[in-house]
Amino acid sequence: MTEFSILGPLTVLSSGKEIRIGGLRQRKLLALLLLDANLATSLNRLVDELWEDPPQSARQQIHNAVGDLRRTLLAASVDCAIVTNSVGYQLKVNKESIDSHVFHARVQEARSADEHGQLADAIRLLTSALALWRGEAFAGIDSPSVLNAATTLNEDRLVAVDLLMSVRLKAGESASVVGELQSLVAEHPLRESLRYSLMTALFRSGRQAEALAVFDEGRRQLADELGLDPSPRLSSLQIEILNGTYEAGGAVSDEGGRKLDVGSAARAQKADIATSASSWCSIPHDIRDFSGRSAEVDSLLAEVRQARTTALLISAIEGMGGIGKTTLAVHLAHLVADDYPDGQYFVDLHGYSLGIDPVTPNQALGTLLRASGMPPELIPSSLEDRSAAWRSRIAGKRALVVLDNATDAVQVRPLLPGTPTSLVLVTSRRRLGALDGSVPVSLDLLSREDAMALFAQIVGDQRLADDSSIVGKAVELCGRLPLAIRIAAARLRDRTSWTVADLVERLDSHTRRVQFLQVDDRNVMAVLKLSYRYLRTREQRIFRLLSLHPGSDFDLYSAAALTGLSLEDLEQGLEVLFEFNLLRQGKPGRYFFHDLVRDCSRQLLSDVENDMEQQDSLRALLDFYVHAAYQWCRRLDSGAYLMSPYGCEHPKFLRKANSHQEATRVLGTEYHNLIAVSKFAAANGWNSHAWKLPVMLVPFLKLSNYGEGSLDMFDKALSAARMDGDLRGQSSCLHASAVIAGERRSQPDGEANLKQAIALSREGGDRKAEALQLVDLGNLYFNDDRLALAEKAYLSAQRVDSSAVDENLRTRIFNNLGTIYRDWGKFDQAIEMLENSLVWNSSGGPLHMRCNISWNIGMVSHLKGQHHEAVEKFEEALQISKDAGFRFGEALALSGLCSARRSLGDFVRSVGLGRAALDISRDFGLSMVECEALCSLGEAATSSGDIDRAEATFKQAEERARLYGYPRYLARSLEGIAHVSHARGQIDQAQQFWKRAISTYPDGMAEAAYPRRHVELSGTNAARCFRCEVAT
Repeated sequence: MTEFSILGPLTVLSSGKEIRIGGLRQRKLLALLLLDANLATSLNRLVDELWEDPPQSARQQIHNAVGDLRRTLLAASVDCAIVTNSVGYQLKVNKESIDSHVFHARVQEARSADEHGQLADAIRLLTSALALWRGEAFAGIDSPSVLNAATTLNEDRLVAVDLLMSVRLKAGESASVVGELQSLVAEHPLRESLRYSLMTALFRSGRQAEALAVFDEGRRQLADELGLDPSPRLSSLQIEILNGTYEAGGAVSDEGGRKLDVGSAARAQKADIATSASSWCSIPHDIRDFSGRSAEVDSLLAEVRQARTTALLISAIEGMGGIGKTTLAVHLAHLVADDYPDGQYFVDLHGYSLGIDPVTPNQALGTLLRASGMPPELIPSSLEDRSAAWRSRIAGKRALVVLDNATDAVQVRPLLPGTPTSLVLVTSRRRLGALDGSVPVSLDLLSREDAMALFAQIVGDQRLADDSSIVGKAVELCGRLPLAIRIAAARLRDRTSWTVADLVERLDSHTRRVQFLQVDDRNVMAVLKLSYRYLRTREQRIFRLLSLHPGSDFDLYSAAALTGLSLEDLEQGLEVLFEFNLLRQGKPGRYFFHDLVRDCSRQLLSDVENDMEQQDSLRALLDFYVHAAYQWCRRLDSGAYLMSPYGCEHPKFLRKANSHQEATRVLGTEYHNLIAVSKFAAANGWNSHAWKLPVMLVPFLKLSNYGEGSLDMFDKALSAARMDGDLRGQSSCLHASAVIAGERRSQPDGEANLKQAIALSREGGDRKAEALQLVDLGNLYFNDDRLALAEKAYLSAQRVDSSAVDENLRTRIFNNLGTIYRDWGKFDQAIEMLENSLVWNSSGGPLHMRCNISWNIGMVSHLKGQHHEAVEKFEEALQISKDAGFRFGEALALSGLCSARRSLGDFVRSVGLGRAALDISRDFGLSMVECEALCSLGEAATSSGDIDRAEATFKQAEERARLYGYPRYLARSLEGIAHVSHARGQIDQAQQFWKRAISTYPDGMAEAAYPRRHVELSGTNAARCFRCEVAT
């Protein structure tokens, strides 16, 4: 028997004897074929994986290496084969012979045994699974795909270790696992699940002090290395141990940290639903060295006491940026928190956050309602209904609400409670006179006494013993502004050899004077320019040019594009600016301006650089971002939606992204800057960049369903492309606008734009773009439930693409045809199309397409009653989506799991999965998935007997389906209401709803058979359908 071992160094055994695979390239080749076992691996992918800079003879070398590998395996009588096909090569092998497959199978069996209380079997299976490991997966092989797979496998091993420790604790092996857990925690100190198990084992072994010490050690490491606090689950365990409320017996905590009695699913579901608003506190921590503002604090406290029972108190804290509004609001919130035990809420409204759009009242209310404990499926959609629901939730409760960084009274008004028992603190740069009933608190400069007290708090009284006479002079030189005082005092504190006199000397001579704000007649800007004067010429130029950047922050690479400097010189210059406090640093390697420092920099720029120099720097920055978007998005979509950034000069320095996951992270970090640059280009006549940058971003925008503001961005991009006279640009912008319009359920606009785009692509002879646009036209028809038109569009795309086969396009076409045949109930044809799609996608295509294919295969299995197979495919789709950062796919996979778990009778898990899908769909505006999740949640509630919740959920689904224009989900919600009526014994009413569902389903949809079955078998016990059947 042949065994392929990848859980460690790659080895091949035949009848127990190791077969030597010669050469690193052959080992890489075998590893890549094993990753795609029984699937085709394309030549293009093998070339990319085996060489960073492929030679001309790459294909021949691969052919030779495959031949050598075949001969090696044949000589050892290995029972597998490497076959050649039209795409590349395929390793045909029994998956049972690959140790990773055996490992995953045993872990899955162990999970099942654990769920059924068979702890001894679970321990045996997990132990045998972990025994397969001989080191790091694929040790010694550094191909990108292999490294990604190894990372996933190594994480799977840790998950299995976590599970084994948890099961052994359930089995009562507390004392015996302590030693193992201590070693594991030492090896993986930031893995909280292991630390949780170690604390549990120590406590159950009577070692309470050591358990608490383990928590303290973890808290320190998390703070030092990641700047994070322990998770709520770990913190809750510590509190329970401290309070003596932790049950040392067999009580087990679920993933959310709640204690569960084994088998008590109903109570777990109710606990999940009834999240209490009284337990919610999101107020940020109070700063230790808060000082001053005593008059404001006293005044606000007096207002709170006076208005406690008479009227709703709204304190509006107003003032310029950096004056300390948020600090005061948070401090006051902590002072009065005990008086408001029913919840303390904090929402940053981002009214004046650079590069971030203000939070809409609707979004803020969604956050507040979810925090107050309202399940996501019950949160209304309209602003008026959400505002009413929020007032209802908070009515009569003593709650504290901090609304920070508000734009104006219009943004705040819908968020206000309606009863006098709550306190609202609002901060804003604007005066909120239009907010009726508010108590305005205008913050001015600190008094001299308060400024000196703040200085002393930061530096320490012991450092000021001999210098108290000149502290007043120091704070006056800082302008009595809190930010400037903190900067100067922190520098003194960190330089132990200095005295206050040394600090004053530097401030007085202007060598280190840094001021950030300008108030009334105090010319802080002039003081800042004096500090700028003492920079070297290179740092001065960097400081000036950085003000041209339209985004909220920048890194070395974008700054290098602006300045033309090397990364080494630029890093030194930025660090000097950081030391002078002319730049701030939010994350390592990323810098940003304080608002008024940016204003000063712009003023200096206009004084020194002429228009031509500024235009050259801006052009270099815009070229940089177009190329960056192109290079990063190449990892997300290997060609279908991409065009080369012609006409833009390639930057000297560009951050590399070597994998899909890394590209997603980089794009996520830079997203706000990319959008800000696009808006800047459109507003300032940089037409070529104004359309190229959004077009380059399409693969990333697709992952998050484009997001708010995308349609406006592409409208501006289209205008720019027309002014630029670029046919391909116009076609691409129309294409993107059409897809967004379709997602926003504006079908006529989408269809018209796509047809224009197709016409332009034909005019320009761009057959690849034409085929892709036909595919998306089919998608538009499909989402509108016009399935016959969708099929016609996909087949047309296939004909256009036939002359030059594009793997990604073929993948999409086959997948989409399979989806149509699935909806028509032609399951065999659907599977044939989807398997064809898998073959075309196997050569390294976009991860999000693999997710879609897996989900569609899972749904076919689900509809055929093969629910366990469906769960496997949905989980595969979920993992791929998480790896790819594909939130649409993640939400869709979760909704599929919700439905499949419901069919298997696992109602608690079904509800949790459905709610997770619903949260993501609403966060990213995924209207179709929102309807899918609501219907699945309603069906889970019906099957579990929670008829009232089912009815409320189906009514929400009906409302959304009508709002978004989805006939299939409208029909499905009517089916759900029929099931609710039937469960209540209202048979006639149920029949009416089932008949309405039949007439509502789009023509040809197989799902219409479910309500038809109930109508045809009315009055018999056999009237069961897919929606209400639960597997036994």
